[in-house]
Amino acid sequence: MKVNLGGVCGTNNWRETFLKMITRNDIEFFNPVVKNWKWNNDTKKEKENRINSCDYLIYYLAPPMHGFSSVASLIDYSNKFPEKILFTYSNEYENKKFTSHQIESLKVVEDIVRNNGGKVFKNLQEISEFLNDLK
Repeated sequence: MKVNLGGVCGTNNWRETFLKMITRNDIEFFNPVVKNWKWNNDTKKEKENRINSCDYLIYYLAPPMHGFSSVASLIDYSNKFPEKILFTYSNEYENKKFTSHQIESLKVVEDIVRNNGGKVFKNLQEISEFLNDLK
């Protein structure tokens, strides 16, 4: 099984925390975070190939978020590959919080993902349990 770890980047180290929750060793995780990332035709093609080859696409959103590409990708892929989407968000991360307006926007994103057929979870622990329990 292949799983892409999409979502918030920057100073948020959620991927390391999440991987410690996984008890299976038959899952290949892809961490898309790279230093000095730039959007161009090569990164676009590489991302398309990776997304197409993955069984699941995790999207985790949390503060601080400096860009919007994770939200755009989440919505796009929830339309194209709803069966692959595993989504959650956190209102707070390391003493940083989303504003009430941002939280309302995230609730809209959650509704869109759910209505498109993606799976929405309360937190990363629930996503890890889902993956750990897959047969």
